[in-house]
Amino acid sequence: MKQCKLSLSYIAIQSAFLILSAQTYAKQNETELDTVTVKAKTEIHRRQNEVTGLGKVTKISKDLDKEQVQNIRDLTRYDPGISVVEQGRGASSGYSIRGVDRNRVALLVDGLPQIQSYKSLSLFAQSGAINEKEPVHKNTVAVP
Repeated sequence: MKQCKLSLSYIAIQSAFLILSAQTYAKQNETELDTVTVKAKTEIHRRQNEVTGLGKVTKISKDLDKEQVQNIRDLTRYDPGISVVEQGRGASSGYSIRGVDRNRVALLVDGLPQIQSYKSLSLFAQSGAINEKEPVHKNTVAVP
């Protein structure tokens, strides 16, 4: 029993010396580095935060001018997997992304969600030209 107490006290003393020597060694090897300032400008890219490039498509006004976008068909002309669902008589009923369409596709114009499909009580009100807005007046268009 006495031998056990001695070995426990011996271990406690050794661990205390070990901790103190480690702290002393750490303080001796301190090096102060120069201050580094990092400045960055956030820009919206076509495929933002996507590794595969098959996700969210964002176009800013510069892209709309460069691609000469006049209607929603021109908006997705160069994006693979995204097409406009034609309804007939020149009207469209929204976008189709790799076969998924209607209310399962989110469309944001200037950060505001746009409806893709709707139900009306009148047959004449269902022209389907709901997405026919002038892209010239838009700042940012995103199709997630």
